[in-house]
Amino acid sequence: MMKRATRGPFGEKGGGEFDGADGSTDSGPWPAISPGLLASSCRAVASFLAWRLRHRPRVHRVHADDIEIRCHDYGYADGIATPVLLLHGGFAVSESWVGQIPALAAQRRVLVPDSRGHGRTTLGQGGITYRRMGMDAANLLDSLRVSAAHVVGWSDGGCSAIGMALQRPDLVCSLTLLGTPVHADDYTPTARRSLEAFVRPEAVTMRVMRLVHRVMSGRPGDWAPFLDQLTQVWLSSPDYTTEELARITVPALVVGTKHDEFLSLWPEDPLTVFRGCADRLPAGRLEVVPDGTHLMPIALAGEVNRRLLAFFDTVDNAASPREQLP
Repeated sequence: MMKRATRGPFGEKGGGEFDGADGSTDSGPWPAISPGLLASSCRAVASFLAWRLRHRPRVHRVHADDIEIRCHDYGYADGIATPVLLLHGGFAVSESWVGQIPALAAQRRVLVPDSRGHGRTTLGQGGITYRRMGMDAANLLDSLRVSAAHVVGWSDGGCSAIGMALQRPDLVCSLTLLGTPVHADDYTPTARRSLEAFVRPEAVTMRVMRLVHRVMSGRPGDWAPFLDQLTQVWLSSPDYTTEELARITVPALVVGTKHDEFLSLWPEDPLTVFRGCADRLPAGRLEVVPDGTHLMPIALAGEVNRRLLAFFDTVDNAASPREQLP
């Protein structure tokens, strides 16, 4: 007989854990999505689609390295405020930022690409790594002649954002990390089993991901190598060292939560991963969203947006020349 303990929007407070009679654990991150989370997600998508009818994005197809990057460009292309670059999570697409795009685009230019192999961006021949996806993002900004941006990464996107900050610090005005690990050791054994369960090709979630990928990319033959490459990335990385993180000197905001289904499973301190990341970034600071989960950018979009916009304004104001008094 199997028993399930749940926490948060995935039951009560997060993911579920399935314990078999032999003591083994098959831990999947989304065993039971609550009606509350499903409703909030549907509202976010519906609100975004209604907003999108009135605010059509500029669409860029940028050839960079060995891929073609598809990027949606919202907001003020000629605005004074520093642009924002949003990097989505693994197996997701640019539209996963439905909770952030309208709020941020009301004040700034917002660039939202599909990452390498995801959605409408091609896979290329170089293979997927977080550092390579970081350079993809840098190449995108170079091609669009954007001198620097506030870079926001969610989950895998945060790992790519770190890679970008390490390789092209000139393009990163600030760094924001949501649900982001910095090393494979940030996962507990239970979290590791969750990752392994998530990427099983026969899993229902992965079947849905395959369908979405086929519809959006138009390249059904890319799915098998894409799944294989991203699975290897998930199970072996990230691998950023303390010395590397110490080289990232831009203002950095780490948004943490005690209920992340992958990163908050440390029993002594659920904030261990987030606190450790903020402490190792020279200009890093940690802000905690009390009721957040790994999906907080959608489920708690207003709270996340408030923190993002306040952080961007603080960084921009600090960078502006002080007015000279007579």
